[in-house]
Amino acid sequence: MALKTIVVAGTPGAGKSTVLSKVSIPKVKIVNLGDLMLKYTKLSDRDSLRSLPIKEQIKTRYKAINDLSKKSGIFVVDTHLTVKKNAQYLPGFSTNELKKLGLLGIIYIDAKSEDIIRRRQKDKTRKREQESEDEISMQRLANLSIMAAISTELNVPFFIVSNNEGELEKAAEEASHIIKELIL
Repeated sequence: MALKTIVVAGTPGAGKSTVLSKVSIPKVKIVNLGDLMLKYTKLSDRDSLRSLPIKEQIKTRYKAINDLSKKSGIFVVDTHLTVKKNAQYLPGFSTNELKKLGLLGIIYIDAKSEDIIRRRQKDKTRKREQESEDEISMQRLANLSIMAAISTELNVPFFIVSNNEGELEKAAEEASHIIKELIL
């Protein structure tokens, strides 16, 4: 079986990894691109990846995607459409990298900016930047723009799943339904 992937992305704190932790579909493997990238660094956690110089981030991401492209099966890739460092945005991947992965579609896990701030403040396990609602809204817009461009360039569908406060199960159910639809 050839490699087929579905990208699940979202602004840090929107809950994409939490939503995916509730998704279980036979024969579908969930991988976190940041975890794959860590193998090529001396860093101890995914949040530190954005501290790497841009060229190093790109090179590390390329190695991780190249490794994944050699696999076969169906993978859900938990990742980011953009990596934000101060006022700078770096795309989470290039369309050429995604072509290597047999992309079936993109699912964007979204949440309100104020909910993202609350979630980031509560989550003591992560080292995330402290950002205002306006900064988070700007990143959400950048992510949605990149998602639309990738969708157009690669002719794949995209979906937006709202992970509203207190509705995790609903978001996970919707994401599961979309994944099942994409792999049929």
